[in-house]
Amino acid sequence: MLRLLFIVSLCFLFCSDGDAKITSLTLTNGDRIPCSLVDYQLNTDVVTVRAEEGKTRRLKGAQLDDDSFRAVRDWDAVRQFNNPEKFRVYVNGPNELNSWIKYLWYRPPGKVQPGKTYEIDFERWAYELKMDNRTGYDLENIELVYNVYYNQMRMDWTVEERVTDVIVRPCRETYAILPNELSEQVMLKSVVLRDKEIMYDPYGGQWRADILEYLQADNRFLRAEFLGMALQIKLTDAQGQVHVREGRYPDELAADLVWTEPTEENVVWADDFIDEQTDISTPPTRFEEMGGADEDEDA
Repeated sequence: MLRLLFIVSLCFLFCSDGDAKITSLTLTNGDRIPCSLVDYQLNTDVVTVRAEEGKTRRLKGAQLDDDSFRAVRDWDAVRQFNNPEKFRVYVNGPNELNSWIKYLWYRPPGKVQPGKTYEIDFERWAYELKMDNRTGYDLENIELVYNVYYNQMRMDWTVEERVTDVIVRPCRETYAILPNELSEQVMLKSVVLRDKEIMYDPYGGQWRADILEYLQADNRFLRAEFLGMALQIKLTDAQGQVHVREGRYPDELAADLVWTEPTEENVVWADDFIDEQTDISTPPTRFEEMGGADEDEDA
């Protein structure tokens, strides 16, 4: 099974539902200055603005009233969030977290011994992500929104052919606050890949000749292949506008993979709750399961 293992510093595309627009600032004495923001230096508390006539002017943050000062800092927080030198994101993986094996059985009625239908090799895989906030601000309302993609083969017995499904796992994680000077490391949601080997005829214990011929060699294996992840990190500013940084892993992840927006209904994934223990033991016959016993065993 092909695996992609890499560690990268995340280089995002940037997009936004809208740029925060500041058209004027108000001084502590009540004077309003029509202008647009050019720069703000947090360490010196210096605001650079461009007036309507095009001239630049520098102000101290202490000269602004409370609302204007907050607006300047919110503007700069978004700017630093979009700066890959100030808000760094690293992705490691995908990593194998666990693996186990199970047999699935066909159990005819009566005393007939069960027959193995599938041997399934399970592997759980996930990415690890680290966000390093060096913006100078405690960032609020951060969302991780991502899709994890993999291929999974299955047998379509109606046409006696293998088919491959593209599986998409949509995920969403939220952070009320991401403090400045904090590196937050998280394991993202995982997916379970299944490699199945068809071992036994599910239709009565007798292979038809054409099915038996078809299932020779590799055809009896239903394999899974990890494809990658599309990731968005969203920041909602004080005006409710959403600013997004995006990445794809690997870079050559197919562009035609469909994005599925996470919802309350689709983020709950059944594979998060499956038993991850190897089980290759032979189950009882139907006769034994009903409590039946041979006469000589009772003697």
